[in-house]
Parts: sequence; C-alpha cells; structure tokens
Amino acid sequence: MRWLILIVAVPLVARAQWFVGAGPLHYRPESADYRAVNRPAWGGTVLLMSRQYCHWWYGARLEYSPLSLSPSRPTDRHGYTDAAFVAGELRWFPWMPTSVPLYGSIALGLSTIATSPSRDLPSRRAGGSMGFGYSVGIGGVLFYDSPCCGWWLDVALRYHAPNAIARSKYRPVLSSVEALVTFNYGLGGSNEK
Repeated sequence: MRWLILIVAVPLVARAQWFVGAGPLHYRPESADYRAVNRPAWGGTVLLMSRQYCHWWYGARLEYSPLSLSPSRPTDRHGYTDAAFVAGELRWFPWMPTSVPLYGSIALGLSTIATSPSRDLPSRRAGGSMGFGYSVGIGGVLFYDSPCCGWWLDVALRYHAPNAIARSKYRPVLSSVEALVTFNYGLGGSNEK
C-alpha cells in the first residue's frame, strides 16, 4: 500500500512545482551594428519552468521575433529578418517570492538570426545564422501569492546577446534589450508553495 501511495503522490507533487508561460516581448537592438540595420520589433516567448526550490527556479525558454528592417539601412549592409533563441534559464530570488517577488535571471542557449539578403554582398559576407549566447536580467512576479488560482504574471527586463559567445566570424554581436510580460500557469493548479 505504501508503494502505491508513493507512486501516485510523488508525480503529483513534482507536477505541482512546474509551470508554463507565454507572452509578448519587445525587442530593441542595442549594439551600434544592429541599430544601423534594424528597428525595434515585437515577438513572443514560451517557457516551461520548475519552482521546486523556493529561491532557485529553472527551466527552458523559446523566443521568436520577426525583426523590422530599417528603411535607412545602408545598401551594402545585411539586415536581419527574424530571430529565434532556445535556452536554459535560471532565476534567483534573494527573498521568498511570496514576500518580495523580485529575481535576477541568466539564460544560455542557441540562436538563429536570418539575414536579408541571405546571399553575400560584394563588400560583405552574410555569415552563418547560428550562434550561442546569453541573456541576463531582472524581473518580478505579480499576483503570485494569490491562494485561489494557479496563475500569475511575470514582468522582466533583460540584456540579450544571443550570439555573443559563438558566432560566424562575419557577424557582429547582435545585442538587444528586451522587455517582456509573461502569463504563467502552474501545472498543479493553485499555487502550492
């Protein structure tokens, strides 16, 4: 009988610690090379995370943004048409999330950033679209301490450098600042903290 209780109870408790989230993000090119060819753009993010440890949350994130080419882009420069980033993310809450719901975050992952035009220009090579990079940021959770529901909002601001660690030698670091709002829902229903 004890084994049956463990077999049923452990997955339910583990499931209650996981949550999914989705929401919009605003992407603002930060590096000079990026700003010269692209304008700010909107995108979206989805995530799956665990809050098993009160001060440390971990999981995975997928971001996608169709990028906006600048109308004043020099004709001898490549612009960027869309970007995707899949990463592992770690969040650290210095205080209990139910007391002071602020956190710092870091994410490491793979990116792909498509070029327009995709062919080489006479004076410049397009370079490969794949990269390895990071993002660091701060954020906060809203309505997390509500006992009735399993949902809450997450607001964050991040410095995003998706190809800063590894990239084609023909590409600059394409850094940006991201602001995002995520609607999250605990897979176990109500917030069981």
